[in-house]
Amino acid sequence: MSKDAPIHGSYRRRSIAGHIALGTLIVALGGCASGPLAPPTAEPPSPAPDFGPTAAQERVRQSDRIQPDVNRFETPAQIELPSAPDGALELSRESAVFLALRNNRTLGIQQLTPVVRGAFEQIEKARYDVNLFAQAAYSEEKSQFFFPGIGTIPTNLGEIVGTDGTLSAPSFRFPILGRPTLPEIDPRDIEGEPAELTTEIRQGQVGFNKAFVTGTRVEVTGSNDRIDIQNEGIEGAFFDGFETDAGDVQNRVRTGITLTQALLRGGSPQANLARIRQAELETMASSYQLRGFAESLVAQVETLYWDYYLTQRQIGILEDSVTISETQLRELEERVEVGQISKSQLPAARAELAVRRQALIDARSAAAQLRLRLLQQLNPPGANDWEQTLELTDVPSLPPVLDSSVEEHVALAMQARPDLNEARLLYQSGELQVLQTRNGLLPQLNLFITLGKSGYSESFGDASDSFVDDSFYDASAALRFDYPWGNRQGRALYQQALAGRDQRELSLQNLEQLAAIDVRTAYQEVLRAQEQVSASAATRRLQEEALRSETESFRVGRATQSDVNRAQRDLVSSQIDEARAVADLRKALVTLYRQDGTLLVRRGVEAPGSEPSLPTTQAAAGL
Repeated sequence: MSKDAPIHGSYRRRSIAGHIALGTLIVALGGCASGPLAPPTAEPPSPAPDFGPTAAQERVRQSDRIQPDVNRFETPAQIELPSAPDGALELSRESAVFLALRNNRTLGIQQLTPVVRGAFEQIEKARYDVNLFAQAAYSEEKSQFFFPGIGTIPTNLGEIVGTDGTLSAPSFRFPILGRPTLPEIDPRDIEGEPAELTTEIRQGQVGFNKAFVTGTRVEVTGSNDRIDIQNEGIEGAFFDGFETDAGDVQNRVRTGITLTQALLRGGSPQANLARIRQAELETMASSYQLRGFAESLVAQVETLYWDYYLTQRQIGILEDSVTISETQLRELEERVEVGQISKSQLPAARAELAVRRQALIDARSAAAQLRLRLLQQLNPPGANDWEQTLELTDVPSLPPVLDSSVEEHVALAMQARPDLNEARLLYQSGELQVLQTRNGLLPQLNLFITLGKSGYSESFGDASDSFVDDSFYDASAALRFDYPWGNRQGRALYQQALAGRDQRELSLQNLEQLAAIDVRTAYQEVLRAQEQVSASAATRRLQEEALRSETESFRVGRATQSDVNRAQRDLVSSQIDEARAVADLRKALVTLYRQDGTLLVRRGVEAPGSEPSLPTTQAAAGL
């Protein structure tokens, strides 16, 4: 049957129609084969040990999620943890830092942040990946045959009209193809049902598309459409005795390309790349966040180390003072028994002993709390339980005198502090947001061009030959202009981006000032701690002289036991102050190095975020 016959619907449809995407079809078939999908069952994580790396930490550490220059920390060397004969873990300051960087669970959580941010970077880049697609569709339609101005065609029309063109009934004017024009056919002579037409269409299409940063989108497709039309009644009525080469099936093979180009909004490569650049800045910012957390962790571990050392030293001093008080009390009691001194001297000695025992209890409790905090930060794999004892092997010796100026440390902070580098990256991200929203102020003007070449025949092979040999083609071009009246959304987003950029710039300037104050304060604390070391040592020597003097005076009766107790308390306090002054100096240096951003470098630790970000002016010039 000819495919040019006018076919319309007065459509009393009993149709089975549907365009089924190939992906949906595959999923449906897979579901029929395997049954309904059950929700995945996740096993609960196994309980983690009190200390040492957990199974999850080891899994992450051995995966490709931990990479140099991204989230890995390199220490100078592997440090072994020897155990003392009594089962205590021998711990140096270097080994404490190493254990914290390797096993601290909070740091392990922070190490995955750059991985998460890097995934967003890949997501943004995926917008410009090549996308492959395939589609298959089938539709079937059953309808009545219909001519405009005439109506439906009965199935017995061939019986009414003879092969020689004569009529067996007189009404109905209708020219029949290839036959003489008939006067008319009486509708009462038409007894058959209206003719029905069945159309089947099978379609298949494959192709790919790709977007470019220039605002261009290209799509290339190849397709084959097969159309099958069946109705014996219509053919018998109109085409009996008519010679034709037309068939009931037609295949159409087509290859086409469609190009879409944004001419105004969306056509700027810089604006289109802004989201990718912002994702890259977010990844870099997460590296600076990780570095800042690592510096804070190292500073906290070293501070806990020296605090724990100080409490151990304080316990030793207080234990010695308690022993001295007990000895003095026994001597007083013996002298009271022989009548050398009055009993009124005993209450003061006993009270002094009670006070020293009370101080010793507080010192031991403070040491136990510091030990727990240190164990939690280090997470040492060799620890047995929370009762694991620690033996510190480093003594806070006096460091060299600080000979660098405060201006040098401030200049280091401006380059190396992770929070400043992160703030500069956020400022650059704000500049990119301004660039992106400025492009949104433009109207949208898109150019569409479609070119295609086709081949037609009854079979796919012949249609392919026709595609090569014949000159069937299609071409179209269009322009589309869109612009919202007033463009309130675009203007609001642009003003928001401007305000956000200015806010980040002011925040950066404020943070630079705060960083300078932090460095200067820490530098001043180092100077104070250096002077306190020599001053506390001198005080301790003088208190020793004062105690000897009061003890001699007491022996000859020129001083009371209260005078001796006061001198002993002052000596114990000066001894503790001397040990605290040395520890405070070490902690003050740690704080200074953390404030100027050089703590990890001075400890020989290679960590991500070591390179400074561009200053604000240079970053703005590069956009």
